[in-house]
Amino acid sequence: MRADVLLMKQHNINAVRTSHYPPDSRFLDLCDEYGLWVIDECDLETHGFGQVGWDRNPSADPRWRSAFLDRVERMVERDNNHPSVIMWSMGNECGVGDNLRAMAEWARHRDASRLIHYEGDYDSSYVDVYSRMYVDLDELALIGMGADERTVDPGADAHRRALPVILCEYAHAMGNRPGGLAEYEELFDRYPRLHGGFVWEWIDHGILQRAAEGPNAGQSFYAYGGDFGEVVHDGNFIADGLVFPDRAPSPGLLEYKAAIAPVILSIDDGDGITLTVRSRFDHIDTSGLAFEWLLEEDGTELGGGTVEVPPVPPRRTARVRLDDALAGLAGRASGEVVLTVRALQAKDRDGVAAGHEIAFAQRVLAEARRQENGRAETVRVAVSPNGYRLGDAVFDVNGRLARLGGLPVVVPTPDLWRAPTDNDLGWPGQAKAWRELGLDRLEHRTVQVRSIDDELVVETVSMAAGREAGIRRRMIWSACPDGEIELRVHLHPVGRFDTDLAALLHDSSRVKRGTVPRLGVRIGLPGGDATLDWYGLGPGENYRDSRLAARLGRHRATVAELQTPYVCPQENGNRSAVRFAEISWQTGERLRITAPSGVNVTLRPWTSEALDAARHTTDLVPDGRLWLNLDIAHYGLGSASCGPDAWPAHRLYPHVCSLLVRLAQVGGRPSTGERDSGVLRCCSEGSFVG
Repeated sequence: MRADVLLMKQHNINAVRTSHYPPDSRFLDLCDEYGLWVIDECDLETHGFGQVGWDRNPSADPRWRSAFLDRVERMVERDNNHPSVIMWSMGNECGVGDNLRAMAEWARHRDASRLIHYEGDYDSSYVDVYSRMYVDLDELALIGMGADERTVDPGADAHRRALPVILCEYAHAMGNRPGGLAEYEELFDRYPRLHGGFVWEWIDHGILQRAAEGPNAGQSFYAYGGDFGEVVHDGNFIADGLVFPDRAPSPGLLEYKAAIAPVILSIDDGDGITLTVRSRFDHIDTSGLAFEWLLEEDGTELGGGTVEVPPVPPRRTARVRLDDALAGLAGRASGEVVLTVRALQAKDRDGVAAGHEIAFAQRVLAEARRQENGRAETVRVAVSPNGYRLGDAVFDVNGRLARLGGLPVVVPTPDLWRAPTDNDLGWPGQAKAWRELGLDRLEHRTVQVRSIDDELVVETVSMAAGREAGIRRRMIWSACPDGEIELRVHLHPVGRFDTDLAALLHDSSRVKRGTVPRLGVRIGLPGGDATLDWYGLGPGENYRDSRLAARLGRHRATVAELQTPYVCPQENGNRSAVRFAEISWQTGERLRITAPSGVNVTLRPWTSEALDAARHTTDLVPDGRLWLNLDIAHYGLGSASCGPDAWPAHRLYPHVCSLLVRLAQVGGRPSTGERDSGVLRCCSEGSFVG
């Protein structure tokens, strides 16, 4: 329990709801000691009666009143001397009924010093906070403005509108999750009535087991519902926490820490470089924080130091002008210059050590001066009965790339599929729509191959087996004198992406336009132990609606470290805004990647299809290749395993787009005697409308 409390304090969490039951009283001792607010909730939940229309719900049955009262009485009498407890909760998801009102009246009579909470009765006539769960952004904004739907009873409605609002659950931390926290925080900050919310939940409840057979026999994994022969179970729905079963922080916890940081930092470089510090503290100033700056060019340090920030009072803002020398350093650089400012714990306090990072902000002060890689000298396409050759690249008769220097390559193919996340599988079910469209079973066909002097033009079409959705692709290959092979990919959706399920997902019979999980290309590379060094967002995985914790810089990870071990395998490991990277094998071969516009990169020892088929981490076995995805965009993560889908701005629709890639082997086995150096350069052109 102490480990849990310390992790919460280190990740900016300031409150705990003890969801559905009072905790061990020693947990409240720790909350008293370290400083966590607690909504103490009695052990009451009857929402199974919702399955039968709330018929005979105990909350409304007088015969159950003494049992209801017994539960709240025992909680209040046991815990009322804990200063960490700021609210008594009558439970949640129990429908409506006079037994709940009786509980609230007893608690208020016994202890008038604390607020009363209950979620489930939206009249809220007997509580002190208006509590909701999994409210979408549109409705939450209406609640913040006081423009939400009225209740039948005018008196109850007036009472409810005067209450502060708390989301007792608002983001579901299941699998690769949760997305959209930034949008919630923006509303919490905008409307004084909105007082924040609680993520469901703290820990994945997997049970440690060992694989009994298969290539990973003896290796450990976390089991879940159905793994022990039980007939009725919830599958992996118990793996919905911010920490893994071994209490290792998940990417979701790091994202949450960034979203709820008690200070918001922003950098402006309009007229000089200015740091703005906005305090979200309610009772203390920022004198307990120290501030540092770091200036980097393409991830290499140029300089750093401290920033003197006067104490900022609670809920106030301060602006500090940074040293003009910073601008001078940035102006002399030729690469991309990024300024990072961090807020750190100044002294040890409440289990958080001095130097621990509380919040950070970044700003690109100067973009890289791009160098054009023109082809003053052309390299002609060599045609033979066996196929084509262009510099170091060898193609078969269908124009499919077979080898790049000494690297055997699986031809780049359009990729519209990802192993569904738990949120993709939730309600309303984007993954269902994607499978209905057949995006998990594309078949690829070469339409035409043309050799035009120094260009090899390959036209292909990829269609879903048994469906009408697909993508047309034009690949234009050319070679540069320095050994690079350039690939220009133009993707154009074809066929029909509209389905009845898509109409349901958009809540409109008139809108049937389907979405896609990803849009990019997949390339097969040699397998084996390899490392990825990259300059982009990291160090952990990040997605379009979950990147608050990611920072722009240089990062390094092995292929194994790039994978996030979710209890139930699913899409993971994406790194966004990658400007350049390098894949290096233990054999000495290397592939460098530069992308001035930034691309999404994943690198795995198995395909998305294998990831989709796996049910536990021990089901995943390297297949002898590394699979590199270069994606223009992904569908957002959202929270649909038990909450709202990705917000419209983070959805991905089929759209015409292009990708520019330069490929070359660097080091390792010799190619064919020609210059063995170069880069893999990728830059996305075009965009998706989200």
